[in-house]
Parts: sequence; structure tokens; C-alpha cells
Amino acid sequence: AEIAGIFQTIDNAASQITAPDTSLPKIKILIHARSKWITELIVEYIEKEQSNNFIISNDYGNREINDYGIIIDEPSEKYSHWEHFVLSIERICVKASVNNPLVGKTLYFHQLENQPFILPSIGNGMRKRYENACKRNNIKEQIVVECNDRQCLHQYVSSGIGLTIGSFRSLGDATQQNIAAVNVIDFDEIQTVCVFFKKNKQQDFHLKKLCDYLYSKRIL
Repeated sequence: AEIAGIFQTIDNAASQITAPDTSLPKIKILIHARSKWITELIVEYIEKEQSNNFIISNDYGNREINDYGIIIDEPSEKYSHWEHFVLSIERICVKASVNNPLVGKTLYFHQLENQPFILPSIGNGMRKRYENACKRNNIKEQIVVECNDRQCLHQYVSSGIGLTIGSFRSLGDATQQNIAAVNVIDFDEIQTVCVFFKKNKQQDFHLKKLCDYLYSKRIL
């Protein structure tokens, strides 16, 4: 009986190590920038750790940010009380189908006044850049497709339906083989993406572990 009790104690200890701690609340993550890349990193992290302690949202709509433990977004005053680190700094450009006659020309943004654009919904950083550029140049917005699915968005652009705005580096992605940068000399934009986080005693270990992993993947 005594030996059986010892083995039972060992089994209980092992189960505590291998089984997920369901008593801990899951860490809520809100992704508002670089969604494809961040998704790939999180999936890679979950596979590496063999555990999933997260609830993830890619919604660009208004959210109560204090509901989240980690937010990945561009800098904003609304995150002024959050701890953070810079995850990536990248050049942003106007993009079009490689067959678009604008590719290879040197243009000013106001010359795109009548060009149709394909962009994510309101709240997305690329959408904001387009809206701000239109205001600066006193031209009317021409959004013909609103699409939050990155793959579908690039399919629309590849087909020649319209232009978009996005990371210059991502032109190397397989989904953007038929897309090229348009040389708009007064649209010289840089996107800075940060990981914003709030420490929580119940979640500190898992939160720090994910933040450390993301920090190791920075592109600066």
C-alpha cells in the first residue's frame, strides 16, 4: 500500500507537469498589424511549446483594449500606459498588378486620384495611411473593395482590379508574385509595429514567455 501511494504521488506530479493548467485564464491577444506574419509566429510558438494558452482576435473594429493581455499594433496614445517593445520597422509602398501601366512610372500621390483602391476595413493601419494621404492631397477616396482577408486582397490586386498599400518587404511573399511597387515619390511611409502588454500576476509566466519569443523575431 505504501509503494502504491508513492507511485500515485509520482503520477499526480507528472500529470501536473504535462497537463495544461486549465485554472489559468487564457491570454487574450489582439492583432491589428502585420496579421499574416504575427499569425505565423504564434502558430510556430504554439507548435514549439506544445500548448495553447491564448485567445486571438484579428478584428479591426473598436475593442475594449483593457480586455487584452497583448496587443500588436502601431504606436498610439491609447497604449501610453502599456509596456511595449518594437517588433518591426518596415517601408510601406503603393502596390499594383505587375501589368498595371503605373508600374515603372514616377508619380505623385495626387495623380492616383481616380485610381481604385483595395484596402482593409476602417481601423487598419494601411487604410489610415490611404485616408490621410487623400486628405493631404485634397482628393476623394476611391475604395472599390474592402477586404480583411489578406490572400483575397492580394488576389484582387493581382487581377488588376485596383491598387493597395502594404509592406515593401512582403512583395517577396508567394501570394504577391504578380504584384509590384508603384513609385509614388511623395508617399514615403514607414510602419512601426509594437508589442504592447500588461503584466498580470496570474499570467506573467506565459505572457513573458510569448513576449520573449516575439522579441527574438524582431525585424528592425
